[in-house]
Amino acid sequence: MTVQKRERGGQIRWVGRYRGPDGKERSKTFDTKGAAKDWVGDREQEMRRGEWIDPDMGRVTVGEVAQRWEKLAGKEGTRANRHYLTQQLGRLDGIPVAQLRTPHINEWVSELGAGRPWAENRPVTVSTIRTLCAQLSGALHLAVEEGMIAKTPRIPRPPKPPQSISRSELVTVGEVRALAEAARDGIKGAKPGKGVRASPTLARMILTAAGTGLRPGELAGLRVRSVDFLRREVAVLEQAGLLATDGRRPLKTRASRRVVPFGNDVLDLLSEELREFPVGDQSESVFRSARGLMWTAGTTSNAFLRLREHLGLDSHVTFKSLRHFYASTLIAAGASVTMVAEYLGHASPAITLEVYAHLWPGDDDRARKAVDAVALLSAGGAGPVRDGAGRLALA
Repeated sequence: MTVQKRERGGQIRWVGRYRGPDGKERSKTFDTKGAAKDWVGDREQEMRRGEWIDPDMGRVTVGEVAQRWEKLAGKEGTRANRHYLTQQLGRLDGIPVAQLRTPHINEWVSELGAGRPWAENRPVTVSTIRTLCAQLSGALHLAVEEGMIAKTPRIPRPPKPPQSISRSELVTVGEVRALAEAARDGIKGAKPGKGVRASPTLARMILTAAGTGLRPGELAGLRVRSVDFLRREVAVLEQAGLLATDGRRPLKTRASRRVVPFGNDVLDLLSEELREFPVGDQSESVFRSARGLMWTAGTTSNAFLRLREHLGLDSHVTFKSLRHFYASTLIAAGASVTMVAEYLGHASPAITLEVYAHLWPGDDDRARKAVDAVALLSAGGAGPVRDGAGRLALA
């Protein structure tokens, strides 16, 4: 490792040289001898500490690292999450990974939440930001393993949003009906292409989701043969792929595989759908698009969001709100925690309680009902009385 003096055209420059662990010699020119010596010294320390990075590797961009991270995914769901990262990098995409710093990431996280310049200034949810941060962290750890960077910059992650769904966030029967009616009749937009095309199928999907609690992918991937019209139940065995041409993919978890009973309204909806759009094969989807393709979780949710926007409903209303509607309906009818967890496909009742515990009647509610049953202001109410021996007993 040396520092050499060079003079050209009367100007003196200093060239620092060193040989890396890969055997290649590298150099850089400076205006002063001290700067050249410092640069060579820094490289020496990096090699002694095992922190030396090939400058050529450091020029690989964050976007290229994310694409490599996506290719290494083993499962389809994991690959989908990593692919989504490659689409949401914004300004990070073209930054050389060796030059990426925490302030860059902080700005990116801020844009995700406030409005993405690369996506018409539309924000994403806190849970989506957390997922993207986790995927970026994984991609940067890959960059460390492959010698592109010495260590990952700090990646902030927003606090985990509360899982509990408040009563004010539950959709009402009227709102569910309004969404279904808007889907069935369509909504004319102020400008061409800004409305919502009439879709009786989407209307039935909305009502079926409210009556079964199925996730959008589960509903989209539901086959005719998975519906038992006589017993009035659906077997949830798989879900739609990420694209309409992908076919089906495994469910989210083992617990997601379940049998869900349904009522007469859902029976009528499913029967009506198949009468209007008959199938020749029991393996086909119950619900299909106007082109005869399978719906996906994405197309279902996006169509639902357009309806919500046109109807002016709150931003917390998503297709998942229909699942919450179903759960709250079961709870109001007196269903146990275990039953609700089973029909929703939760891995354990603890998950169900985390989201819906406050919807079950508490001690205060039971106390009010007990006192009301006494009927203090009317004759004939139930309550403590004295028997013939003067002892208290419940009537």
